[in-house]
Amino acid sequence: MRDGAVPSKNVVARVKHAIRRGADPLGDVFFALRSARERRSSGAVLTPPAIVDSMLAWAEAQGNPCRVVDPGAGSARFLTGAGRKFPDATLVAVERERLAALTARGNLAASGMAARSAVRVENFLLQET
Repeated sequence: MRDGAVPSKNVVARVKHAIRRGADPLGDVFFALRSARERRSSGAVLTPPAIVDSMLAWAEAQGNPCRVVDPGAGSARFLTGAGRKFPDATLVAVERERLAALTARGNLAASGMAARSAVRVENFLLQET
C-alpha cells in the first residue's frame, strides 16, 4: 500500500476477520515497527500464543472472573483471549505506550469487545525505564 493510501474495505474486512479468528495482525505490525531490543528496553515483550493459552487455562481453573486486568497489554493479545474465554468479564488494558494502546483498542473493537473493555494509557511500572 502506498504511503498515505486508505486501505480498501476488502483489506479492512480481512484484518477484522483474522482478529475475530484469534489472530493478531495489528499486533504483528506494531511489534515489527520496533526491534525486540528496543521493545525490551521499554518493558514491552511480546507474549507468545502458547503462554497466553497457558495463562488463560490457569485463569479458567480459578473460576469465572468478573474483571480481567492486563498491565502492559500491548496489542491486547491476552485480553482478547480472555474476552473470548470469559464472555461476561469486563476487560481492562493498561498500556503506557500510546501506539500500543491504539492497537489494543483496535483489536478489542474488531473482536466485538469494545463495549465491555477499557484501555488506559498509564505507566504501569513502578519506576521509569
